[in-house]
Amino acid sequence: MQAVHINCPNNRFTKTTPKRRKFVKGNVGRNPIFTYTPKIGLMKKIIYFLLLLTVSGLRSNLYSQTVILQDSNIIQQQVFVNIDSLIIRNCLFENIIGEAVRFSNIDYVEISDSRFTNITNTISTRAVICGKSSPKVLLKNLDFQYITGTAIRIPTDGATALSDRVGSVMIDSVNIYHCQSIQSQIGDAIRIFHTDTLIVANSTIRLIDNLGINIGRNSSTLQQSQKVRYCHIYSNVIDSVLSDGIGSQENIDFALLEHNTISHIAYNGVGARPAHGDHGIYWQAPNAIIKDNFISQNADGLVSGHSGSGISLRTNATISNNIISHCTGNGIGYFNDHRANGNTLITNNVIYDCNSIGIYHNGSNGNNLDPNSVRHPDTVFIFHNTVLNEPIQTPMHLSAPIGFNSMKSKNYLSGNILIFETVIDTTKHIFITNTPHLVRQYNHLVSGDIAFEDYPNRILQLTSSSSAVDLLPHGTTFVSHDILNNIRTEPHDAGAYEFIPMVTGLNPVPTNLHDIQLFPNPSKGQLYFKSLQRVNEINVFDYTGKLTKTIKVDTTQGEFQIEPTGNIFVIQIVFMDGTTAITRVYIE
Repeated sequence: MQAVHINCPNNRFTKTTPKRRKFVKGNVGRNPIFTYTPKIGLMKKIIYFLLLLTVSGLRSNLYSQTVILQDSNIIQQQVFVNIDSLIIRNCLFENIIGEAVRFSNIDYVEISDSRFTNITNTISTRAVICGKSSPKVLLKNLDFQYITGTAIRIPTDGATALSDRVGSVMIDSVNIYHCQSIQSQIGDAIRIFHTDTLIVANSTIRLIDNLGINIGRNSSTLQQSQKVRYCHIYSNVIDSVLSDGIGSQENIDFALLEHNTISHIAYNGVGARPAHGDHGIYWQAPNAIIKDNFISQNADGLVSGHSGSGISLRTNATISNNIISHCTGNGIGYFNDHRANGNTLITNNVIYDCNSIGIYHNGSNGNNLDPNSVRHPDTVFIFHNTVLNEPIQTPMHLSAPIGFNSMKSKNYLSGNILIFETVIDTTKHIFITNTPHLVRQYNHLVSGDIAFEDYPNRILQLTSSSSAVDLLPHGTTFVSHDILNNIRTEPHDAGAYEFIPMVTGLNPVPTNLHDIQLFPNPSKGQLYFKSLQRVNEINVFDYTGKLTKTIKVDTTQGEFQIEPTGNIFVIQIVFMDGTTAITRVYIE
């Protein structure tokens, strides 16, 4: 094994000889401190090798030629090429003109627990961290602040050759704050293409002048070679972005987007693309699954320009269990200006207070890349959504709950609650033009509150007196579970939520009145509690009201386990003074 452990390099690092290296200490930003040399003493080799073995957690990733950079303050651009492994940990990069770290032809790249601040890109096709030609890249626990240009870009430049391709990119627990665009630099947070596998998880992206996460690349000649084969984007917070929160080009084979919170798109009322609109999620690649996301506050067009949707879909996809609200455009909008085939499934979404049509399918556009290949999804299924809009546009149909225009697909619309606030004429709830095949059944068309749990605050779960309960006939099944993953019981209810009655004899007492937290909910079965009062006892009841478990405690915080014998349980918490709190929990 040959490796170099250094504290503060500040110049170009390149492989010039495969066998011998020298470690030279120096000062950051002043003198070169790392070079190759053909001579090195035997004792220095032994000391270095022993030092390397003391670095914990690296052995499984170390290659024969490894550079380790850690515990350093860096104020100059770093370039690493033609080595086996690069590891950067616990470093501060600041006040750098150009990319902070650029790499190429390295088998394993790990950059973790480091901070990048006040970095100014000088080349538009590069970023604070950028690279190519690497089988594996891990970026974890990083902070970016005050960036001019893009924070993370892979690959570097417009890489197109097979040898430039990156195998996997894992971005985990990364915070990116304030990416600024200037005339020659676009301020994306993350830009990825020409990569086999991409994972972005548990990250926070705020105050971005362009896209939050930008994936793939459209090109008439290079689209296939630069594709992303798989991406999983989950559990990220994207807030205050001028362009799309998450955006894709056509050339992604499969994508899963889940549990992301996306808010304040185009927060200045204009956005980054006034002529086209900016969206919470803008998706062009077919066959994606977009589920369990929360998207709210798209302000695009409030000052000038085009309105923005919560989810703008340009192909076929599965869109389920999302909550979308307060968009100047559609909640979910489909436009056929990119390739599509197969089916689109839109289920269990809750959409409210959007200025334009809640769920809209428009097939009147051409295909941008190939005008002669305009295609729609084969079939569109819209089942068990709860959509609440009000007639704030003229003509009225521009803000209806559901709309279809010039769709050549077979379209099915069933089991939805469609609320057109203050509109008594139910012929206005579903707007249809030039769409020959549309089957509608068992949709609940209403003009206001139908005994939701808290209609003014848009808590749209059903209560026992709601007219949507048991609306569908026995034997009619469109979706087996609701938005909270509760099993739908026959006869099914309309809308995204299936009504689940509380256990007889256990009247709910809000836990927040007792200053107690019970989390997570939904849960896999392991639950935690934290209270200002001492808890004496925890009783667990199943859906039928049967007491299944009693836990004796004498503490203000702790944990307990529920065996997943069902989806819904009622938890009764008994405090030392005899008062109780009762709540439902959902077991996934």
